[in-house]
Amino acid sequence: MTNKEIKTLLNIPTSTMSDWDKSEKRSKLARLLKNISVEDVNQLLNIKDLEPKYSQKTQKIRLNKKLFTKDILWAQEDGSEVSIKNLISAFFNIPNQEDTATLIQLFGEVRVRNILKKNKFILSVSDYEEINEQIIYAVSPDKYNSEYSIPELLEVLENPKQRHVERLMLVYSQEEILDIAKSKHISLSNLLQIKKFLTKQE
Repeated sequence: MTNKEIKTLLNIPTSTMSDWDKSEKRSKLARLLKNISVEDVNQLLNIKDLEPKYSQKTQKIRLNKKLFTKDILWAQEDGSEVSIKNLISAFFNIPNQEDTATLIQLFGEVRVRNILKKNKFILSVSDYEEINEQIIYAVSPDKYNSEYSIPELLEVLENPKQRHVERLMLVYSQEEILDIAKSKHISLSNLLQIKKFLTKQE
């Protein structure tokens, strides 16, 4: 696997891999990861069948805001008891890739999808489709990349999403992506968002 694939599948940063390469204790592990294929890793981990942290029977949990990038439930105190259904539904109002992946790790793809279906008629079509794509990408980036084409370059830069920026990195370097964005006069907020997504891949 490449360092990018190791980070995507196993959440091991490139800087950590670099440290492991130089370490007597970890160099063998680094070599193993670099010499195993993505297909073998997916098969061994069986990502789709990983058990979520909470079972389907669990209906309420203690809120841990540190797990999420956004404080959607700002009216709820950290540590207070919340309904899992309400928690997931709240994140559907402002969907983002990172928190969608966290919801799946905590509660499983099936539960997140079931709640999405129940919210279908109160979500906008674009938000519904966005969440659906985020779920597919969180569960299997390879499947997502094989089923969905990347939008036009300018559209990606004007409406940056993590999964699209990661696809651009297969073609362009980080510096090239930023140079193109600046040449297209992308807004500062979108440029900062793109930088954030690029930084996650380091």
